[in-house]
Amino acid sequence: MAGRVLVAIAVLAAAAALFVAAEAQQAPAQQGHQTERISGSAGDVLDDDPVGRLKVFIYDLPGKYNKKLLKKDPRCLNHMFAAEIFMHRFLLSSAVRTTNPEEADWFYTPVYPTCDLTPSGLPLPFKSPRMMRSAIELIATKWPYWNRSEGADHFFVTPHDFGACFHYQEEKAIGRGILPLLQRATLVQTFGQKNHVCLKEGSITIPPFAPPQKMQNHLIPGETPRSIFVYFRGLFYDTGNDPEGGYYARGARASVWENFKNNPLFDISTDHPPTYYEDMQRSVFCLCPLGWAPWSPRLVEAVVFGCIPVIIADDIVLPFADAIPWEEIGVFVPEEDVPRLDSILTSIPTEDILRKQRLLANPSMKQAMLFPQPAQAGDAFHQILNGLARKLPHGEDVFLKPGQLMKNVNHCALCWLYVDIVMEIARFKSYRLSDEFYFFELLRHGGALKQSDCQFLKDLGTMATMTSEQMGPPGSASPTNHQPLALAQDDSTIIRIPFRAILDFVLAELGIPEAEYHREIFYGNKICVTVLFDASTIKGAPTHMSISGTYSTDDEVAEDTAALKAIESLETTANVVIRDYSYDKLKRLEEESERLMEQLEEANYCISKLVRGWLLAVRCVCSFSHSLKLLLGKVSWMRL
Repeated sequence: MAGRVLVAIAVLAAAAALFVAAEAQQAPAQQGHQTERISGSAGDVLDDDPVGRLKVFIYDLPGKYNKKLLKKDPRCLNHMFAAEIFMHRFLLSSAVRTTNPEEADWFYTPVYPTCDLTPSGLPLPFKSPRMMRSAIELIATKWPYWNRSEGADHFFVTPHDFGACFHYQEEKAIGRGILPLLQRATLVQTFGQKNHVCLKEGSITIPPFAPPQKMQNHLIPGETPRSIFVYFRGLFYDTGNDPEGGYYARGARASVWENFKNNPLFDISTDHPPTYYEDMQRSVFCLCPLGWAPWSPRLVEAVVFGCIPVIIADDIVLPFADAIPWEEIGVFVPEEDVPRLDSILTSIPTEDILRKQRLLANPSMKQAMLFPQPAQAGDAFHQILNGLARKLPHGEDVFLKPGQLMKNVNHCALCWLYVDIVMEIARFKSYRLSDEFYFFELLRHGGALKQSDCQFLKDLGTMATMTSEQMGPPGSASPTNHQPLALAQDDSTIIRIPFRAILDFVLAELGIPEAEYHREIFYGNKICVTVLFDASTIKGAPTHMSISGTYSTDDEVAEDTAALKAIESLETTANVVIRDYSYDKLKRLEEESERLMEQLEEANYCISKLVRGWLLAVRCVCSFSHSLKLLLGKVSWMRL
């Protein structure tokens, strides 16, 4: 240890000599990255034993959700998403497991959504949402426990790049959002970023899987000097998925390469040498920049090998951040400050470096980042259970009262699927591109995704009605003096959308004659009730209306009561046609919609990867041709 300390001091002294003349201004102080942490020292908390603090019931699912997927492709055991598999195996033999669901504190659904791999070993996300939805429908039908809480006492392991948004590209992940059925469940996921659509409150952020035995086999003597100042191996540009550059890693990795590729203090390269693990153990700092997602296995490797992690990922939420003092063991560099990375690191006092290295040497710190086989005390499995135990006892709002429905839970997922399909079809038809673009952006925007689907569509219907007199009767052209309605998404962004044009188009695609509708309102639990007002006749009143939910204030009750009365008052001015879509029909349409979307996404993925070989090219052509037939043909299943 003493030798390594002396080398670190020597390297820092050399670095200071190299840069003192070049740096005219002092480097900014490292930004704080404080996280609320539970009481007790890191070592004490990480060594907590979850046994006796909680009980977990494991649903017995058919093999198609887990074991058969692994049997089909054993590579799933070795990729960085493998925590979903090893957590299942661990729980099956864990002392916290109970076979009596009546005494369980938590319910676990073993699904392996990342075990669908490309020939190169990367997970395909296209089938994940449908697989997860199918598993939830199964447990909700076979057991009573999901329905009593709508999943609030259930947890799922979702180690995708962007968690339960189930996509590796951020834009598409944001577009999908977290699967609506998982909104009340606790998500155990590798992805963590503050104020992001794909991280919901209450999630447990975990480390990605890194092979413990493989790292153990590459350990070198502890007294080996740390002769490398800054170390990194990996991509700087992803030309396959980001050919124009700048989007991958938000340009942070490219900035590292462009600024420091010739700097003698930086050992950085795209090569991945066989001595990779040994080199990390010889390094003082190890760069851990974001890629497509903010996390990567480098963080685990750096901690295990005692190399101070330099975290370049703004707003990242790190694994077990309530128990591990990341700001004390790592260095946080804002993405915009990457060009000054050299001066930032060389300005850190030697005593601070030594302090961080001592904390990293704590065995509890290393153990908490690993998923060893078999499990060991204090490992990542136990940290997940500790996190679940700290959420107990469940609050009063977890279990629903008889007949009670949660207002914040979306039960109109089909409405989004309609829009997804409609927008894909619109790309192959002569429709105004501006209308398509604005509606797409409005629906996918992060602010909008914080609402439930039902609330968003209710707002959409309300806003479409607000200027109905100015717009004229259904199907008529909007007056030239009409301004598109505006929806403020956040403090800085206002997106404008011609609602009438979009509603005309969407309803036409759904097979609803434009003369029938005046506005749409979506309500209900596991059904979507579409209320259509026919202005051509004057008779009748709503024969069925479902407005249900839980309310925290009298104002909310009054708001929905007033809405119902407003609808009922229309009986003297409009004929109300009710279309009550049953859950069975919704389920069938959801499945068909998901299959079409999977084919579209897979076709797009394939086309971008044609260079991989003629066999893949043949598969791509077949997939894309089939998708085009579905798109350009008459989409009869959408006709309600």
